[in-house]
Amino acid sequence: MKRLLLLITLSFSLVSAHAQDHKQSITDALKDYTMLIQKQDYRQAMEYINPAIFEIMPKESMIAAFESMHNSPAIDFSFGDFSIVEVSEIFSHEGTEYASIKYNMSMDMTMHDATEESLPIMLGALKMKYGEEKVELLEGTKTFRLETLNSMIGTHLDGGWRFIENKPEMQLVMDKVLPTAVQQAFTPGGK
Repeated sequence: MKRLLLLITLSFSLVSAHAQDHKQSITDALKDYTMLIQKQDYRQAMEYINPAIFEIMPKESMIAAFESMHNSPAIDFSFGDFSIVEVSEIFSHEGTEYASIKYNMSMDMTMHDATEESLPIMLGALKMKYGEEKVELLEGTKTFRLETLNSMIGTHLDGGWRFIENKPEMQLVMDKVLPTAVQQAFTPGGK
């Protein structure tokens, strides 16, 4: 009886340790990814993107898109706080591990070409997209501050975690990259 109790206790300890290991490795990978994006090291950041995405949009094109976005004279982006809210338990499907990650992120967008007349229209559009309380126009500037709650799905590949945003506008990409069972596991109400 003592052996059985010891075996059960040991099993729970190992399962708990594995859960903490995956959560820590996901947290570490996402911190590295966001740091690379903030430093505008897009080539290295691509190592954290689910590689199946590159079958839809080649890696070099994605790097060029990031660089173009951040080198635009019309708009400046700066990323603020990033914090992970929740990392799900592992969902295994056909030998691959997946996890859902919810995170908060703040971002400032300065619209250099905006006019006094266009700023309220832009503010309204951003509030409709992200939520009334999640967007503000910083007084006396052309800068919008966004505080967003986001979701990603991580895939454990080649010894590391690779990510894809989990949001409606990414559905076509997710359909090509993630199995339906995985999407259903991490999408409220299923796919």
